[in-house]
Amino acid sequence: MEKETLIYPSILSADFLHLSKDFACMIKAGIKTVHFDVMDGLFVKDISFGEKLFKTLYQRYHQKLNFDIHLMTEEPFRHIRQFLKLGGSDFTFHYENTINKLSELKSLRDEYPYIKLGIAISPDTDVSRILGLANNFDQILVMSVVPGASGQSFIPESVEKIRRLANFRKDNNLSYLIGVDGGIDDKTGPLCLETGADYLVTGSYFFSSSDKKVALEKIVRKDV
Repeated sequence: MEKETLIYPSILSADFLHLSKDFACMIKAGIKTVHFDVMDGLFVKDISFGEKLFKTLYQRYHQKLNFDIHLMTEEPFRHIRQFLKLGGSDFTFHYENTINKLSELKSLRDEYPYIKLGIAISPDTDVSRILGLANNFDQILVMSVVPGASGQSFIPESVEKIRRLANFRKDNNLSYLIGVDGGIDDKTGPLCLETGADYLVTGSYFFSSSDKKVALEKIVRKDV
């Protein structure tokens, strides 16, 4: 992956009074993908945003930015179909509330062969539970904080999950990407990348930085 595709800023931590400014900053910093958290108040207690905001942002920015849609919702497969109508194509949903509904995957891929599907695991979920399913997904997202709120601290045990996923991918000649979401900064980010992660979702660290390009370089480059 190219350097600029490694970091996915989560707009959950953006300034919603000045979203256009934050999007301009992301583009200037070389960001290619933004992370769009959808929370319904059921799977997690908080409610974030949904289709209307996505439609507005996608129409304005889709030629410059890809949207990585993270569904922290009770009915992710229904929401995937709704976001597909608006232009979405990259989706991640949670293992914890879909393990008995994975038959939906085949029908989605048959209908929409171009989409990318990922599965996320929460901190309390043992990574071994999804190893047997890994070949069904384009990406696996390790939640390094409890889903549902920004600004949390990185959970150290997440590093071992990354290592196991990277080793399993190599040993079985698989190609899924490994992502990490939560508590990513210039210390935890390099550690995750060195362990085997391919992309990192960062919110507070990125949007609170006065120089966002330098902030990104501190994650990706060891010598900064």
